[in-house]
Amino acid sequence: MKNKKIIVTGGSGYLGRNIISELLNKKFEVINLDLNKQTKNHPNLKFYEVDISKSIDLKFENIDYLIHLAGFADLNQSITNAEKTIRLNILGTLNVLNLCKSNNISRIIYSSSMYALGDKGSFYGVSKKASEDYIRVFCRQNNLQYTILRVGSLYGGDSTITNGIHRYLIQAIENKVINYNGTEEDLREYIHVKDASNIFLEIFNKDYINKHINIVGTQQYKVTDAFKIIFEILDIKYNVKINNNSNSHYNFSPYSPQTLASKYYSNINVDFASGIKDLIDRYNFDSQA
Repeated sequence: MKNKKIIVTGGSGYLGRNIISELLNKKFEVINLDLNKQTKNHPNLKFYEVDISKSIDLKFENIDYLIHLAGFADLNQSITNAEKTIRLNILGTLNVLNLCKSNNISRIIYSSSMYALGDKGSFYGVSKKASEDYIRVFCRQNNLQYTILRVGSLYGGDSTITNGIHRYLIQAIENKVINYNGTEEDLREYIHVKDASNIFLEIFNKDYINKHINIVGTQQYKVTDAFKIIFEILDIKYNVKINNNSNSHYNFSPYSPQTLASKYYSNINVDFASGIKDLIDRYNFDSQA
């Protein structure tokens, strides 16, 4: 049986790298469209340098799915970059939809955000909500199928300093203190990037056509409790400075009163403390390299 072919936009990014690894492990043929070159080499992986904010004039054959991850992902930077956020997230999504139409790709899986559910998230949240609306209308008008996956607070794996948990972990290791720009009552449902990646693959074989699914962890944490786990594993004294300034981030829930959505839990769950321990091990390895 011929391997299924999948396009991933933004496959060189944090979530994209992990999804592509899982796809390749399951014998998919993968095409990565990204501005940033990929570091992974594999016979079933092809790369095209693509700026999604511009028209994408590429031709492909027999593509089974397209996973759309590319865009402007930094919420904090979006506060002062409204134009760039619109160009990459909204116009970029429209360009990807047109790519699907011109290449007869019948199904798009879109990586949205929990910030699309409420009034937090500045221009980032607004752009994700608008992109969801564009996808729904475009797919209805062009007889395409979609699945919108709203991804929660990712952590773990090969994350970088742009990831929240990764950033706080580095602060704790190097400065023995975490500076948190929120309140001590803030809640998050952290999900390991491996679990989130597996869910993207599981969705292919599930009946989630034209559905919206929230991808979150199985357990809700106070951020301060998450910090306690970090300090306990590091075996150093708990030291967190709370700035009580959440800005555009939600405190307890991203949902607005009009929100109606379902949650999806993967059957494979990485324990939060285990994910933190793995991050620490990765940091120690990199520091000694």
